[in-house]
Parts: sequence; C-alpha cells; structure tokens
Amino acid sequence: MEARGDDEDDLFKHSTTLTNKQRGNEVTVRPATLDSLSIHQLAAQGEVSQVAAHLSRDSSLISRQDDRGFTPLMWAAAFGEKAVVDFLLEKGADPKTIARERESALTLASSGGYVDIVESLLRHGVDINTYDWLKSERRKFKPSWKVQGLLSGVVISTFALQQEDRW
Repeated sequence: MEARGDDEDDLFKHSTTLTNKQRGNEVTVRPATLDSLSIHQLAAQGEVSQVAAHLSRDSSLISRQDDRGFTPLMWAAAFGEKAVVDFLLEKGADPKTIARERESALTLASSGGYVDIVESLLRHGVDINTYDWLKSERRKFKPSWKVQGLLSGVVISTFALQQEDRW
C-alpha cells in the first residue's frame, strides 16, 4: 500500500508558475476613478451627480468642447444618457452646438435611436435641418429607423404650420 501512496504523490505536482506578485511586477496603470474623468466622460457614462459637481466648480464646462468639438451634452446624447441630457439642458447647455465634423447632439442621439432624447432636443428648439450644411460636400443625415418616424412627424407638422401661416 505504501507504494500506492508514493504513486499518488507523483500524480500531484506542485505548480512552478509564478504569480505577478511573486515575480515582483507592479501595477503601472491605475484604473480610472470618477474623480479623474473629464466632464465629457462623466456625461457619456451617465454620472449626473459627478457632472453637477464639476459644473459647481466651473460653470463654463457646460459648453466646453473636447478635441473633436463635442460638448458634454453631445456625449450624453450619443450614449443615450437621458438623465444627463435633461440635466444639462436644464442648466443651460446649448443643444444647437455643432462639432468639428458637423455632428450635433440631435444627429448623435438619432443615430443611436434614442427617441426620448431626440424629442427633448426638439422641445429645446433644435432645428432638424441643421445637418444639411455644406452644399459642396453633401453628407446624408441617417437617423435610426426608430427616429425616422418621429422626425417625419415633425417635418409634416412643421410644413403644415408653415402652410397655415401663408394663408
């Protein structure tokens, strides 16, 4: 029987693989904390309280554009963060701002299919025709199928109102 016990010891070999800690490796990059994120990143992540904290320290951040020309409102609209969009609009964010490559909060929200955000932006006076800027380089605004019905209704309603004004 003792021979069998020796065989069992041979079956169970101890690992010789070292862990990172045993090798002496150290973490070189720490994970981001909410305190280290920009207002743009916080808006995209839906962190209303953190966005509010940033704005209480510096109210000019509400209209600050990043390197792409996106405002916090644009980032929130692009990621479907309705609570942040509503908060920023309430605090006076300009929903008509256009980024470097002609994106707007409306085009970003509609491309993502965020109908509730599109409705909110339209209620705040955004013109649905702001995407049609350059005649020399016509780009096509392509809202998601969810938003197309909403925008079609707005266009029809706007057209009807314009026709009533003419009579």
